[in-house]
Amino acid sequence: MLATTPAPSPGMTFTCPMHPEVRMEKPGSCPKCGMALEPVLSVSNPTEYTCPMHPEIVRDQPGNCPICGMALEPRDVSAGSANPELADMTRRFWVAVALTVPLLAVMLSDVLSGHPASTSPVRTMARMDRVCACNAGGLMGRLAFL
Repeated sequence: MLATTPAPSPGMTFTCPMHPEVRMEKPGSCPKCGMALEPVLSVSNPTEYTCPMHPEIVRDQPGNCPICGMALEPRDVSAGSANPELADMTRRFWVAVALTVPLLAVMLSDVLSGHPASTSPVRTMARMDRVCACNAGGLMGRLAFL
């Protein structure tokens, strides 16, 4: 079934699907690409929602992308409106910070107290470097005699 184009009425504007800046008062073809001009229809609910990763997915209400499951975002983002996804991510961030800070404090307690433990990672790494250098030197010395 083919979609019908409304009959041109006075005051109706036509635009190119590929070049929205091209607008004419009567039907015809686009001067840039030659495509047929389509009427500009006024929509009562102009908010369209699309997937950030799949722009071909367009819905008239919020939801999830059927391909990847991401939340659909409004095409026209208004800065003044409350964003529930931003509020949710902000809450998750602060919960993660609250759970991470005590763990970090426990991990760094030896270093922060000013008395690093004898098995601190810095000393262990320095010892490992010396051991590796000695073993590599001995191996090179043995290979030189071969």
